[in-house]
Amino acid sequence: MKKIFLPLIFLLQILSAVNAQQSGSGIYKFLEIPVSSHAAALGGNTVSVIDDDLSLVYHNPALLGREMNNMLSLDYNAYVANINIGTATYCKSTERFGTFAGGFHYMDYGSITGRTETNEETGTLAIKDIAGCLFYSYDFSDRWRGGVGSKFVYSNYADYSSFGIAVDLGLSYYDPDNEYSFGVALKNMGSQIVSYNDIYEKMPWDLQVGITKQLAHAPFKISVTLQNMREWDFTTSQSADGQTSHTDNTNFAQKCLNHLLLGVDFTPGKNFYASIGYNYRRRTELAVGDKAGLTGFSAGAGLRIKSYRVGFAAAQYHVSGLSYHFSIARNFGY
Repeated sequence: MKKIFLPLIFLLQILSAVNAQQSGSGIYKFLEIPVSSHAAALGGNTVSVIDDDLSLVYHNPALLGREMNNMLSLDYNAYVANINIGTATYCKSTERFGTFAGGFHYMDYGSITGRTETNEETGTLAIKDIAGCLFYSYDFSDRWRGGVGSKFVYSNYADYSSFGIAVDLGLSYYDPDNEYSFGVALKNMGSQIVSYNDIYEKMPWDLQVGITKQLAHAPFKISVTLQNMREWDFTTSQSADGQTSHTDNTNFAQKCLNHLLLGVDFTPGKNFYASIGYNYRRRTELAVGDKAGLTGFSAGAGLRIKSYRVGFAAAQYHVSGLSYHFSIARNFGY
């Protein structure tokens, strides 16, 4: 295991050093959008839920496990403004070397008509983000599991294109006796290798920590996740000259809540769950004036039927409408 993880840690340090040299507010933001419908229902992220849901590997690579062997997972997100997001992932596990998974993750912004400065049409523009992903996990013991992921990102915006590499590291702990789990994930650490126009921007890296606890005498599972832990106060304002600075418009409690995701699963049996979630930061930042609607709230459900499992979630990222997440998976080794 040292031969595997030490080079990855060394690579992560290099990528982190390169990332620190970059400017800009961030790139490849589609990597931050939920892939798993279960995670979307729980507020947008989870790094601690123990479930044989292969798409959770995009939220924490340590959630990949041998129980997902020979599983194919397809995920689709009908995002806002006719934007479509899709993911396909396949898992293969070995007794000796751990568990592997590979997949593709894309975001299609739809058809956009190009125009000149004089408003003359120049044709239809192709706007897409694509990531080829590889994941690996290994069980250190009956309760501890580590995982690593790599993402090779290609972005094409009309005449501009970019290529980058990102790395995820994760750790998961599960106590089946007390039905308690803990997870931590360092996500999207990396670098833009080829920039759009010779300006290298930051990767959307993040540190996330979470716990999940099944209640002892009720069919409910509580998940608490802390995200955006790389920066305590990310409330910013931009001046007329383009300079960004921190503001002090929020108190200590609000700054804490900006990092917090709360989710509840109703679990009457092992083959069904229904979930609700709340994302405080999403609600406060994406409200329009005094109108927030259901922004920041999410809900969903999942069902397992023999070798198949399906999931659905609805989340409001903006007052203009809901975003819908669909997932279907089949375990061919069932």
